Amino acid sequence: RSGEERVAADRHRAVLVLILDHLVNQGYSETANQLQREAGAPISRFAAADNIDLATVVREYEAFYEIKLGKKPKLVRKCDADLPEAPPAMGPNRRRQKGERAHA
Repeated sequence: RSGEERVAADRHRAVLVLILDHLVNQGYSETANQLQREAGAPISRFAAADNIDLATVVREYEAFYEIKLGKKPKLVRKCDADLPEAPPAMGPNRRRQKGERAHA
């Protein structure tokens, strides 16, 4: 693997591990088990570091964004009421294009 690919794979694994940790800590055990099955990589071999969790990452990002841009970031948005409850899966390699709605 090239250096960039390795960094991207490590970052992807770290995100999955933080999500898994968050799900377990919030009591979403079935969802956590499903994530482990679907992740493909053995993410259960990894654990979040002692000083970090998903909520901390969000708080730090909000603080950084507010300092840098002078306003709070918008992390979520309301969806149209007529959209289906579950959005279609984005997949690990698909990103929304600018202007594309999350629940198209």
